[in-house]
Amino acid sequence: ALYNAINSGLRAASTTPSRVSTPSTSSTQVTRSPIAQEPNPYTPFKGNLVLNDALKDNTQGYQWNEMNNDTLYCQFADNAYRLRLLPQSKYQIDWCFANNTDYSNFAFQVEMTMTKGDCGGLIFRNAGDRQLYYYCITHQGGYGLYLYYKDNAGTVQLKELTKGDSPLIYTGYNIKNLLAVSANAGVINLYVNNKRIQTIQDTTFSHGEIGFATHQYD
Repeated sequence: ALYNAINSGLRAASTTPSRVSTPSTSSTQVTRSPIAQEPNPYTPFKGNLVLNDALKDNTQGYQWNEMNNDTLYCQFADNAYRLRLLPQSKYQIDWCFANNTDYSNFAFQVEMTMTKGDCGGLIFRNAGDRQLYYYCITHQGGYGLYLYYKDNAGTVQLKELTKGDSPLIYTGYNIKNLLAVSANAGVINLYVNNKRIQTIQDTTFSHGEIGFATHQYD
């Protein structure tokens, strides 16, 4: 089924300097200056705001994916960043990244509205080549944290780090939820609507891009 996730109002606070890589083959890295001195409401409650994007367009320099083809849809429209997994897609997940981001220890939050489909949420520490963490919630009140990684044969594997249900998730379609994740070394905290719902320990990936994803179940 066609489904859509709308994300707006993104913020990221980094507790270490952000590494921002250009999309070229150059290895040059720059440090993004803090935007403002605002308190970080997420564990470990420190750091500086380094990304503040209303997600109305792609003019902030973070280089969000903009695609509209037979399998993927990531577009700015109606003052929001929209993801849609198309029925003819050969994948069960659509992910869209901010290519000019690279964070190690951070807190990352976004306001999300799901209009159709099964699950939608945040990607972080994207190491490239389909290797990343993915935290999502469902319109029925479920949540999960998943690890995509490559095995010794180079095949992408999916590992479920945690899943469950939470009364803190606002259920139904066309309902806003505030999702957030904080990552400090191997400690990953999951939040919804300003409340922590789970803490996980995993050290597979230490830094990478941020983004969004939406997917359907088998």
